[in-house]
Amino acid sequence: GLVPVFGLMNSLGAIESYISKNQLAKVAPSTISWIFSLYLAITFFSCILTGGYFDRNGSRAPMCTGTVMYVGGVFCLANCSTVWQFILSFSVLIGIGSGILMTPLVSVVATWFFRKRATATSIATMGGSLGCIIFPMMLRKLYKEVDFQWAIRILGFVCLACLIVAIFLAQERDVPVSVPFTSKKELFRWYCSSAFNWRYFLEKKFFLVALGIALAETSLTAAATYLASYALMRGNSENVAYALITTTNAVGMLGRYIPGYVADKYLGRFNVVILTVLIAALADFVIWLPFGGHTGALWAYVCIYGFSTGSLLSLTPVC
Repeated sequence: GLVPVFGLMNSLGAIESYISKNQLAKVAPSTISWIFSLYLAITFFSCILTGGYFDRNGSRAPMCTGTVMYVGGVFCLANCSTVWQFILSFSVLIGIGSGILMTPLVSVVATWFFRKRATATSIATMGGSLGCIIFPMMLRKLYKEVDFQWAIRILGFVCLACLIVAIFLAQERDVPVSVPFTSKKELFRWYCSSAFNWRYFLEKKFFLVALGIALAETSLTAAATYLASYALMRGNSENVAYALITTTNAVGMLGRYIPGYVADKYLGRFNVVILTVLIAALADFVIWLPFGGHTGALWAYVCIYGFSTGSLLSLTPVC
């Protein structure tokens, strides 16, 4: 299930670099950026829509709902040609579907593991890295062979197959037994109080973790979105640009598993996240910022940055 959800999220460069040169070639880059900014914002915000429901009722209904929205959005994306069409299909529909799916897909793992939860979650989120490796290479080849429309449709069928398997196999350990609501008003009141409760942020530790992860994920998603376009702008070929994305995510597979294992075995979860985020920040300032125009420096950057940010999505729910 995390192959399409995290895979597409970290393969944004494969879509952004194409539409900015084709369908939206006459549109300003700052306008195009709204498509991907809104997608990421809506995706992460939509996670709260299913958190309370999952705790009370389990994963099956959110998984089915998210799958319909996600796959429907991908098929709509294939026919887009204007900015507002991309925003509706990609940013809104796929974004909400991704957020709805993300919560149960990550949370079911925690119901089965406690002592080795970081390792287990890291292994599960490696599905995202697998998707990040496959999708850019697949899209680059399909763009040339069957054009954009069918490339995205084939991507949609692949995602649908993965998510159907996940609906049947991604199950929580104990299905919650909840008392039915007596009225829609009671349901609405409970839903709002569980999903939109600002009092959670009064706990200082929770608030600081949420803030720190938000800033770190902003860096991660920005780099994933614009790395390919940046490489092309600095004179690299399309093959190099897409290979940089693939390498980032291939190294990220090790970056998901190794920090998770070290967190469980030696250093602790928070310590590992702090260390890896610090390394990622140093890679931005020491390699990409001063030496980003050199192809060799970009290769060094994607290896270090890909490994160090791999723990973000895998250890965040564990923390």
